[in-house]
Amino acid sequence: MTINKILTVIIPTYNMEELLPRCLNSMVKPFCSDKLEVLVINDGSQDSSMSIAQEYERCYPGIIKAIYKENGNYGSAVNKGIELATGKYFRILDADDYYDNQGLSILINELENINVDLVLTNYRKDRGAQKVYFKSPESSIDHIYDFDNVDIDSYPNFAMHGITYKTSILKNNNIRLQHGISYTDTEYCFYPLSYVKTFVALDILVYCYQLGRPGQTVDISSQIKSVGSMVKIIDRMYYYLKDNNMEERLFKKLRSIFCNINGLCFMTILCFDGSEKNMTLLGKLRKQIDDISGAQDIMLGKNLFGVRYYKSYMQKKKKSNGLLYSFYYKLVKKVVALSWAIRDRVSKDISHNIAGK
Repeated sequence: MTINKILTVIIPTYNMEELLPRCLNSMVKPFCSDKLEVLVINDGSQDSSMSIAQEYERCYPGIIKAIYKENGNYGSAVNKGIELATGKYFRILDADDYYDNQGLSILINELENINVDLVLTNYRKDRGAQKVYFKSPESSIDHIYDFDNVDIDSYPNFAMHGITYKTSILKNNNIRLQHGISYTDTEYCFYPLSYVKTFVALDILVYCYQLGRPGQTVDISSQIKSVGSMVKIIDRMYYYLKDNNMEERLFKKLRSIFCNINGLCFMTILCFDGSEKNMTLLGKLRKQIDDISGAQDIMLGKNLFGVRYYKSYMQKKKKSNGLLYSFYYKLVKKVVALSWAIRDRVSKDISHNIAGK
């Protein structure tokens, strides 16, 4: 692969005409680097997103490229970006978010002078005036590590928003995300790790993650509609963990991500849509958790079924739900000490009550 750029940033875009200019401006204002490649992957938008991207391409030739493809959802846009990227390193930026431009400039300079497979940077979650920072542990900053020795659970910023991969890791190992579904950013965090050998964390704020926009995939209404997408992602990860012999240290990293997406799926169903169909899905997921060594203990340790999600339910709905509280109380406070067979009987009884509401 010919390296023409230091960093490729891809921007999967679908009907983002209102927010895309802010996103693109963060790439080029006030600092603009000719070592940067920005690929705006327009995923069949019905609005003026494509013409906006083309206008920026005219203003910043050789840096910004507008690319049209038929709609295939997030994963297909990332796949197209991996296919077309020419940079030494690769990142994703969602079109409704933006980068800290100064942080981006610093990152490009750092990437030019290092040669590792995975670089982790800081990111920030913004919800109106509320800003929450996700950073690597100070003791780990600027040290190049053998990735086998890295515990990703100790890095709060280990997420799509903080990850920069060496592009060759993605291209040479045919990393591809699933088409037609949401939440495939979890796959982006999962599958490349099998090929990562070296790692460094940099104390640079790059990604500014914007929350609170109606229709976001992190909005609960979108999550409820996308339970099927989550299950497809979980299924693929489950079989990957089962079918591939791997070192224990890699297995633990991948298992952690597998448990995280299970946690999101369980929370969505139990807090917001305990329909009979979804409760049946939970039974299937529970069996998969049983089948992955150590996963059940991680889930309990994360309080998957726990009080924090029940509190979230009350905050959003402004009222309590006795059946859900009963479910959480029994499963978290009582069931932890019991066998999974007893747990299954308890949850089955309560599941019928929820489905029958």
